[in-house]
Amino acid sequence: ALKAAAAEKAKAAAAEKKKAGTTKVPPKDTKAKAAPTVKALCVYHFIIYTLSVEEEEMNSTIRCQLDKPGYAGGETINGTIIVKCENSTIASNLFVSITGTEMVHWEWREEKSLKTHDKDVRRSLIDITCLVKKFYELITPGEHYFDFSVTLPESLPATFTSSRDASSSAPDDKQHSVKVSYQISAYIETEGIKTIRNDQPIIINEVITLDPATIQMTSSDCFVAGKVGAAGKARSSHLEFKIWSNKSAYLPDETIMLKFKANSLLPKATSAIKVELKNYIYLVVHPDFTSCEDTVLSTHFTGFPPCFCGSRWMKIPLQRLPKSSCTNSEHVKSRYVLQFECEGLKASVPVHILNKGWPAAVKFPMREEVPPSILIRPPWQQDDSATLCNSCEVVFGLITRKHHCRHCGLIYCDKCCNRTIPLPKLKYSSPVRVCHKCLREAENGGKRYDQRGEEQTTS
Repeated sequence: ALKAAAAEKAKAAAAEKKKAGTTKVPPKDTKAKAAPTVKALCVYHFIIYTLSVEEEEMNSTIRCQLDKPGYAGGETINGTIIVKCENSTIASNLFVSITGTEMVHWEWREEKSLKTHDKDVRRSLIDITCLVKKFYELITPGEHYFDFSVTLPESLPATFTSSRDASSSAPDDKQHSVKVSYQISAYIETEGIKTIRNDQPIIINEVITLDPATIQMTSSDCFVAGKVGAAGKARSSHLEFKIWSNKSAYLPDETIMLKFKANSLLPKATSAIKVELKNYIYLVVHPDFTSCEDTVLSTHFTGFPPCFCGSRWMKIPLQRLPKSSCTNSEHVKSRYVLQFECEGLKASVPVHILNKGWPAAVKFPMREEVPPSILIRPPWQQDDSATLCNSCEVVFGLITRKHHCRHCGLIYCDKCCNRTIPLPKLKYSSPVRVCHKCLREAENGGKRYDQRGEEQTTS
């Protein structure tokens, strides 16, 4: 355009000179001097254009929108890349990449020499890059949407973070810092340079393959013998219980529902049931190995009444859990275990703690519906409430002792409750005390007592 304008201007000047009678052809060197002026104008215009492109790219943004908050190995990530431009932007390629790293730092000190050792491991877990769009023109102003799909490998360790330093008062002088993290990145590439980029973390959980947790104590494990009371007397009795969890995997804000099915032959109420949720972390940096244990949650529940036989539900909220979940990688393993203790008996049930990003639509393996809570045996009459025998009305004292009938739960004297007979329908396999009023029913195996206080005949 500049050349055409200069040519037209030269023609007009030549025409005017021709009319005046002084037509002169401009010398060649004059035309040669005009060329650098035109070239300088072109270069100057190109420089202004490139600077404006850089300013326009600074006003462009890019982000990823995913279909779920969390994923597991083998799943497909479906998402949309949203590119927002305020001005026209130069672009050649649009990429999405998923990366994952495992970082382990471990320090320990020898007891004798007090020499400190450390281990550091950094490992790549996943590195996938996919071309989403190849551009052949400028991106116009506005929002642009580009869909993508990426399939994850089948076996990926879960997102996990844990740290233990000197401030945590570690008794074994072991300190560690562990992190398993993943991120998804979307970026626009222009001539090999990543001009616009966005990184955001994603949550990965392990594939759930656990069966519903359960444990049953055998009769040989349930024998208790020890000193009880200030006098230090020894006693021995039996206690048997079975524990169910309503499912095998939980989110940090959920509530663990536990069902206890117990059979106690103790004539007095049991001690409180202690429940602890412990986190076991194992670090493996070949050829060294270490482990640490942390009590995440500790609570107590009321013990079982005397000669209790039936089931009870217990709730354990998981509102104060740390961010760490269960994971299983080459160098890090994290597991959670529920531990129970009652009357010296200990039992444990493994549970799987997931990250918050696990989609709520996923159904975890569930145990079959457990029957409602029931009492097979009637509740015992309180000792303080009985001053007379319920049969002969004799006054209890130092000589006349109180005895409970195992069939009806009431208190009698020794004369009115001196027969012993097994009650298989009430889970008494060995002979137990029965009052004279219940003797006839006891000879037929007894009658079962439900939680609503009603009696029903059992087969």
